[in-house]
Amino acid sequence: MKALWYRLLGCAGIALALAALAGCHALPRTYNDPNLNEPATIERLFASDYWSRLEAPPLTEKGYRKIAITEFSVEFATHKVLLAGAAPASRVDWTLYTPIGLIRAMFGIGRRLTEFDNELVETLPAQMYEDFVAQLEDSSYTVLPKTYVGGAPAVREYRTENSHDSSWLRYFNPVGTDTGRVAVTKTHPIEGLKVVIGAMDGLAEDVDLKVKRQVRADVVVRARFRVGVHKGVAAVESGSIVFVTADEVHGYLQSHRSLVSATPVVNEDAGGFMPFVGTTYVVDTKKFKAAMKQLFPTYLTLARRPESEGKSEADSE
Repeated sequence: MKALWYRLLGCAGIALALAALAGCHALPRTYNDPNLNEPATIERLFASDYWSRLEAPPLTEKGYRKIAITEFSVEFATHKVLLAGAAPASRVDWTLYTPIGLIRAMFGIGRRLTEFDNELVETLPAQMYEDFVAQLEDSSYTVLPKTYVGGAPAVREYRTENSHDSSWLRYFNPVGTDTGRVAVTKTHPIEGLKVVIGAMDGLAEDVDLKVKRQVRADVVVRARFRVGVHKGVAAVESGSIVFVTADEVHGYLQSHRSLVSATPVVNEDAGGFMPFVGTTYVVDTKKFKAAMKQLFPTYLTLARRPESEGKSEADSE
C-alpha cells in the first residue's frame, strides 16, 4: 500500500512539473475591470492578448465593405475539468493520463457540468448575432441579409448540421484554457443558418469563395463563439473563432483569453457538488442573457486590433 502511495505521489509530481514547463494561462478578466472602460484602452492594451490573426485580411485597409455571414453559431461548453488548486489555470492537464487523474475523475473532483435550458440555447445565438452585426454596421460595413445569403446555390455545398456535438475525442485532449479544460461542447446556430463542419467536396473556404461571388460580397465570414460558466459567472470563452475569406486570402481570428461577468448567473438552489458526478451549474437564463449583453460587445471590441497588431504598449513608446 505504501509503495502504491509513493507511486501516485511520484506521478503527480511529474505531472505538475510538466504542467509548469508548459506554462500557465492568466486568469480570465472580469467585465467590470477598470481597464475595460474605454474602447481605445481595450485596443491599446489587451487586444493582442485576447485574439490572434492568422492571414485574416485587414478589412479596412483593403476597402472591404460588404459582408456575407454564412455561419453564426454559439458553442456552449457543457463539461469542463479544472485542476484542483490551479490558479492561474495550467495550459496542459497532464494529470489526465496519470493514476491520480483517474482517481480525481472517478470521484468527480474538478468536473464542472453546466446545464443550459432550451430557451437559452435557442435564443442566445440571435441576441449575439444582433450585437455582432451592430458592431460591423457601426464600423460602416454592410451585412447582407442572412436570408439572401442562405439562398445562394453554393451554400448547399457546405457540409452542415442543424446542431453539433463535440467528438468524444475532445474529452481526452489535455490542453486547457483560462477557464479549465473543455471536454464537451454543443454548438447551435442562429435560426436560418446551420453549423458548417466542412464541405461536400474540397474545403469550406472554397465554398466561401463561391458564395462570395454569387451574392457579390467583398468578404465571407463564418463565426463561432464559445460561451460557458466559470465559477458561477458567465464567460465568453477562449476558443472562439471567426473565419474570414476574401478573393486573395483565407484566414481567421481566434481568441486566447476569456472574459467573465462580475455577478453569478446560476441558480443557487439547484445543482452543486455530488460525489462521482462533479459540480453542476444550472444556468439562470435571464441572468445569463443579461450578462452576455454586457460581455459580448466588449469581447468583439477586443478583436478590433489596429494593424499595428502585436505591438505591446512598451513597443509603441
